[in-house]
Amino acid sequence: MTTAGMYANATDFSLIVKKETGKTVHFALNTTKEIQLSIYDQDNVLVHAENISGGANLNRIYNLNALPKGVYFLEAETELKTVVYEITIGNDSAVLSSKPTAEVYKPTLVQQNGMVTLSILNFAETPINVTIYSKDGTEWLSKTFEGKVNFFKKFDMSQLPADTYTFEITYNGRNFDNTIDWKK
Repeated sequence: MTTAGMYANATDFSLIVKKETGKTVHFALNTTKEIQLSIYDQDNVLVHAENISGGANLNRIYNLNALPKGVYFLEAETELKTVVYEITIGNDSAVLSSKPTAEVYKPTLVQQNGMVTLSILNFAETPINVTIYSKDGTEWLSKTFEGKVNFFKKFDMSQLPADTYTFEITYNGRNFDNTIDWKK
């Protein structure tokens, strides 16, 4: 048996993958938070999903014999980020990538003194699209910003009416919807 270590942010979770013979993937999770595990095929069709509550050294074994040959993706998602690992299934084997194929941090919004600050950790430095809608669907802003590793943008909400606003944020191939209740 071969073991490869993969660590996402130590404060978020760590995932240690063990490659075994056959079409079985065995790995251990160490997290204090809830984590959503999903397996998608190459057409982004969900094959398996489960929620796991935090705890030390949680073991998971996935028997992938029922899946046809091809490329699949194991996605580990927490409240902070999503990390994706590639699984290649052959006739008699399943191989989990030794490094993540993607790691996307979720955007955060903070309201203070009439401003909403958007912050994103964007290691891929991809452009960031932001659209702001009110509850009735009125679009208040739609703009693409240059991608930076540490992206911060302040939005002045003081002139907008009190309402519920949705920030639709797209970057690095992912879409995020964050809602705020704006009160004057």
